[in-house]
Amino acid sequence: MIKHRLGVAAFVVGVSSAPDEPFWPTILAVTRKEDANAFCLPGGKVDTPQEHPIDACIRELYEETGLKADPSQMELVFGSSEYGSRKWTCLTYRVYALLPGSRLGTDEPITPAFVSPTTIYQGPFKEYYERLYNVIGFPKIEDAVKWL
Repeated sequence: MIKHRLGVAAFVVGVSSAPDEPFWPTILAVTRKEDANAFCLPGGKVDTPQEHPIDACIRELYEETGLKADPSQMELVFGSSEYGSRKWTCLTYRVYALLPGSRLGTDEPITPAFVSPTTIYQGPFKEYYERLYNVIGFPKIEDAVKWL
């Protein structure tokens, strides 16, 4: 019997610019040591039946990026059970604000970075991101996360 699992992902919009160039929106993404060129949203699985998905999302975001989300500033924006050939349902939470003391970095074998919104199309789960952007719209600068 195949067990159906619940996963979560954090969607965090940032702003970046290069010298002498305009600002543009970025997405917080992570790469795993198996494929350092494949970016995806930070996230993972809900560990126990007692763990609420928003708590799992906060935990995974911190474990994978070092950033601490404010639970009162999060919103469920997308869910999909079509996650490749895996038996997963993935809930994506939009993070609008990060807590003081958040610092990008982790001891995990993961590299977090703010990347172009199109960069995650080159990684796994391209169809998932296309559907996500269709639901919430392509990220804009005014969508950037607030640092409390």
